[in-house]
Amino acid sequence: MKRVYIIVLVFTLISVTSLASTHSSRILSPGSVKAMLGFEDVGLRIGILSFLEAGWFIDEGPYFTLGHDANFHLASRVSFSSLQEARVVAELGYDFNVVYLEIGGLYEYAAPNASFLGGQLKTEVFFDNGLSAISATLGRFQKVAGETEKQSFTSVGFSARRRLDIDKKFYFLSIESVELVGTLKWEIKDDLSTFDPFPVYSFVGMQLNLGFLN
Repeated sequence: MKRVYIIVLVFTLISVTSLASTHSSRILSPGSVKAMLGFEDVGLRIGILSFLEAGWFIDEGPYFTLGHDANFHLASRVSFSSLQEARVVAELGYDFNVVYLEIGGLYEYAAPNASFLGGQLKTEVFFDNGLSAISATLGRFQKVAGETEKQSFTSVGFSARRRLDIDKKFYFLSIESVELVGTLKWEIKDDLSTFDPFPVYSFVGMQLNLGFLN
């Protein structure tokens, strides 16, 4: 059993990625809304159908996700920050209640005529009956076309959040909870001489979880 704990701990520390999103990849239930506000991002997620979610983030642009989400997670996500930049992500994950594991693949197009292929591994661990969570992601990206100076790189990210239950109802809206969220992501280029110790993406803020009453 001790060996299992060590394996889980090591896996958690080395697995991570923010391929296309900095928030949870799990699809929201119909009528659920998550509003995120902080430094340096603002976003909105809306659960439309049991298999469809849509939203918008400053860093990512508008997006939509199609898939199935229970203990077993299977989804495809498309986002576009402009007409010249778009991302497509495929995700496959499983929820073991305390630990959520996910693998995914990504294709990213960025003008002028540049594109990247990537893969990711994500681990999320829950504490305090799901009130707290930490996640880690590890991704590898390879440039396949284009004249951009951005070469192949490894993406590493960490995120933590703490949920505070509210459960207040106002007319047709229910304020379910608020989450304190922190996220950091680095991109490590193959040429380590250009390594930047400062993260390429950082977020510190809050997420408000809402729901529409029947």
